[in-house]
This record gives sequence, C-alpha cells and structure tokens, in this order.
Amino acid sequence: MSDQLSVEEIDDVELPGALQRLDDTQLDGTIQGLDSNQIPRVLLAIKSMNDEQGQRIIQRLDPSKDNRIQTFDTRSHVLGY
Repeated sequence: MSDQLSVEEIDDVELPGALQRLDDTQLDGTIQGLDSNQIPRVLLAIKSMNDEQGQRIIQRLDPSKDNRIQTFDTRSHVLGY
C-alpha cells in the first residue's frame, strides 16, 4: 500500500473502513495530502467510527496546526460534541 490513501477515489460508504485500515504512517500521509474540499468527507466518516478510531484522525486534523481546517469546528459542527 502507498504512503497515503486517495480519499477522492473512495465512496462515502467505504471511506470510514478505508481510513481505519491505515497504519499511522499512511494515515499521516493521507491527512497531509487532503485537499481542503475532502476534509468534510473525512469528518463525516469519523462519525461512524468508535472514539479511539476517530481520535486517531482528529489528532491529525488539529486546526491550531493546520490552516486548511481553521474554519471547521470539528467537535461541535460535524461530530456533535
């Protein structure tokens, strides 16, 4: 498997499972390679994951470190926290 997943090529239904199967290096590459238009799809995919799986991704989508997502409030708007 390559160092990152092409989120654009994966169906919304299959995206949560595909993200969960990535190891940490692959997940890092996938998140770093995301187009800002794909971030909402990833956030919606997290909703169907358990807390531990979702946290692996949320930790990599830190708005204080990533200006692509500073306009998203990941906890309240998408995840319902």
